[in-house]
Amino acid sequence: MSKVLGFLRLHKEDLSSRNEVDLGGRLTGQTFTVRPLSYAEWNTIQKQSTVIDRSGATQVDTGAMFERIVLACCQEPDFSRKEDIEEEGCLTPKEFLHALLLPGEIVDLGKQISRMSGFDKSGTELVEEAKN
Repeated sequence: MSKVLGFLRLHKEDLSSRNEVDLGGRLTGQTFTVRPLSYAEWNTIQKQSTVIDRSGATQVDTGAMFERIVLACCQEPDFSRKEDIEEEGCLTPKEFLHALLLPGEIVDLGKQISRMSGFDKSGTELVEEAKN
């Protein structure tokens, strides 16, 4: 077995691992519990967030991509909890997410989850990767 393969086998990312994230700003001191994306989740989110525009060019809806990442991987708060969604007067997890977080906070949280999922790149680089 090669050294790299041995290392990878010993250091596989545990998808059940949880990290506490503090976004700062108005949320300073409030922690979100998040987990990394699985490869299957990344593929699904990548496909769901990619659209073909009128000219036939592939575009990635970055807002939708980060929303989906947050909804898939944010454990606390759980934006898919039906009781909380209804209590806020929302109909869907996405609507609930939008009711509670500012757009930049969704993107920042999505970027944090992306980093812990092995994407040590900027949002622009993630979009370019999703296009390919």
